[in-house]
Amino acid sequence: MNKFNTNTVLPEPVEGQLTGVLQVPLHYPNRCNALVKAIVVWMLLVVTITAAHADQALTAKELLGRRIYRAGEGDSLNPIRATLGLSADTVSASAFPCANCHGLEGEGKQEGGLNVPAIASKYVFTESQVNRPQKQTYDESTLARAITKGISSENRSLSMAMPRYGLSEYQTQVLLAYLRRLGTASDIAPGVTVSEVRLATLLPLTGPLAETGKLLHATLESCIAEMNRQGSIYGRKLILTALDSGSTAEETLPAARRLISEIRPFALVSGYLPEISPALYELFVHERMPVIAPLTFEPKEAPIADAPFFYFLPGYADQSRALVDYWLDHIPQGSRSSKPKLAIVYGHTKSNRDTMPTIHAQMQRHHLNVMAEVDISSITQKTDLNSIESLMNGQPDAVLFLGSAGEFETFGHSLEKSQHKFILLALLAMLGTDALTIPESPITKMMLATPFKQNYGGLELFADRLEQFSVDLQSPVLQRIACSAVNFVGEGLKISGKNVSQNNFVRALEAINNFPVEIMPPLQFDPKNGQGLRGAYIYTKDPKSGDLSKLEWVTPMDVF
Repeated sequence: MNKFNTNTVLPEPVEGQLTGVLQVPLHYPNRCNALVKAIVVWMLLVVTITAAHADQALTAKELLGRRIYRAGEGDSLNPIRATLGLSADTVSASAFPCANCHGLEGEGKQEGGLNVPAIASKYVFTESQVNRPQKQTYDESTLARAITKGISSENRSLSMAMPRYGLSEYQTQVLLAYLRRLGTASDIAPGVTVSEVRLATLLPLTGPLAETGKLLHATLESCIAEMNRQGSIYGRKLILTALDSGSTAEETLPAARRLISEIRPFALVSGYLPEISPALYELFVHERMPVIAPLTFEPKEAPIADAPFFYFLPGYADQSRALVDYWLDHIPQGSRSSKPKLAIVYGHTKSNRDTMPTIHAQMQRHHLNVMAEVDISSITQKTDLNSIESLMNGQPDAVLFLGSAGEFETFGHSLEKSQHKFILLALLAMLGTDALTIPESPITKMMLATPFKQNYGGLELFADRLEQFSVDLQSPVLQRIACSAVNFVGEGLKISGKNVSQNNFVRALEAINNFPVEIMPPLQFDPKNGQGLRGAYIYTKDPKSGDLSKLEWVTPMDVF
């Protein structure tokens, strides 16, 4: 798809200043010089050690501890149980993981009038204003007792709202190891160092879609290079790692697992994910990995708080709903029957079957029903040669087609002897320009839905920008969407601030409104909505004259 022109000015790197650190008298110059050198060497050593520790990846032991903290899960052979209140009954700890109350970063919060304390490493293991220095701090022994028995460092019972977790000795040790890192840079911001933010993408770099994958990879690299050339974000440059997703969902899942375990990026950007399988979706949700602008027309609907996915492309379902609304709104009053009839002809794929219930629901919002459904495979397999003829005998006012270009061609041939006139509704995202070549005889009008403008400004400028990095403009829509995703990430990082974490990055993205993508209306997100855009541009074509109407964006009824 294609990239947008954000014209965002990124903040220039701020040079570090050491003001007020060295107050050295001007006499004894040799001694002063030696002192200055010693202090400078010491400071460089401290900065190096601190940065190295902050950027050090979590160990396998600490990662298991994080899994216990965030999900309440041990390994399959040793599930974790928890006891609540005064009850002796136990429940799965996965229903009450530590992070639910204490936060992903151990920041604590107010929960129903209860003050849930911050338990990040800097609060638990050191004295601070947050944990009140007059109280005893925790060591590993007293913290383990608090977690498993509900007794504080001062030998008092903790709130009954605090579960007591039945951990094995090893599970206790790995959780404690992780709590030492909870809230540090290496924990809350994978892929982030003092000088860079690592992004990743999953693209088909081999197989039948390899050319598309390589084009998208080159485009993402060029847009990141352009952003870095404008200036760093709080001293950090963006870098990208691309992994081969293969050509099927079965190949994509292991690539995603490798990406998370080996690359550990900050966010996934414009991955080519036409089908997001349940396993792939759960993997990203479990890891709390921000997924920006996945290239798919089959989004998984969920609040961002539950699944940090930011979809740029409206799904097949929303495009179809917009098409239904447009058709019903544009039936001439004189020819409109009291109950306009819609039929669906569909290819037998999961995406088509998943889209059909939303079409039924949209018709019902208009107090109408779909009159019939015909599986196009019944024609291709010649098991029911009369299915289309029977459909036409029912005299539908419109037929909404869901299927591939090949199936569309079969549908067209099946209409050659039909005398019934109807309006054809179709999605260009499924069919491409094949939707414009169907035989004209039985069709009075074609209504076509697309997420993208057919003509938009800035294309030459965009091509020139890509050419600077030796990248050709071959697929304007794909390439512009990819670069839009890069700029969206840049905006989120700027808003997040210097101490960026995945948590505050997601919150920053939620707050971005009217994000421009040029080829589509501006995107809108909020904490309950990870779908930036709903609906489609609709235009009509007269099969006889070939005339096309002006594009009109339609947001489906019931979307506010």
